[in-house]
Formats: sequence, structure tokens, C-alpha cells
Amino acid sequence: MKLTDIFIQSAGSGFNFEGFERAGAKLFSKAVFPQVTLKHGSLVFNAHAVKTLDECSNIQILINMEKKSMVVKPCGENIYHSVQWSKVGKNSKVIPKIIYAKPFTGQLFYDMYWDFKGTVRILGRQIKDRNEKMLEFKLGETL
Repeated sequence: MKLTDIFIQSAGSGFNFEGFERAGAKLFSKAVFPQVTLKHGSLVFNAHAVKTLDECSNIQILINMEKKSMVVKPCGENIYHSVQWSKVGKNSKVIPKIIYAKPFTGQLFYDMYWDFKGTVRILGRQIKDRNEKMLEFKLGETL
């Protein structure tokens, strides 16, 4: 919808809104999509990612560098190579937890030619395999 479609009352001589377009909310907030934020030394998933995997507390992270893809799979805390990605915060609400992983992020930043001093954000999507929910993050599609 263009701004010219909306009547806007101005107090002065008026402003010409011709040619302007409304900036959609999808362009500003990424909270409605699973997202991972990576820094050299840590990674954290957003609350939507945790909710998408039914607020599980532990995950396995699978990497395929050939496909430049990272898959996050829910698992139990006693499963080999499980990582805690959420915790119970105040008000008994499940919230994301920072995962400290300097060797992992260091290798990933090196392999992807990312700036070690920068921050990388990647949107994910839900995938299913045999009714098991997982998240996929395309490493080459950074924000």
C-alpha cells in the first residue's frame, strides 16, 4: 500500500507523499523466524528457534560444509555431543542460552571466510524428517 493511498493531515503547508511507499514490518523484525547469531567464541539462537523445537533444552548441531548448511536437531541431555541451548529463566519461562564454543565458531568463521571481529546472523527454517522437527540454517545466506 502506498502512502498516497492514506489521507494524512499535516499542520503546515502539507507534504507531498507521491512516490513514497510504506516500509513493511517484515523488513524490520526478524523475531518471527528462527535465527542464530554467531560471534567468534559464541552462538545463540533466538526465542522463536527454541519455541519451534518445542522448547527442548538440548540440541545436536550438524554441519555440512559442502552444502553450507547447519542443522539443529533436538535431543536429550545425555545424548553424545548434545549442547544445551536453552534454560528456564525468571517466571519459569524457557529462554535461549548463549553457547560458548570458540573452537567451533573459529573453524566455522575460517571455513566461511567471515570476519573474526564481526557478527553473523542467519535466518533458519523448520524442516521435518520422519515427523521430527529440526531447523536448517544456510550458512551462505547471512543477514
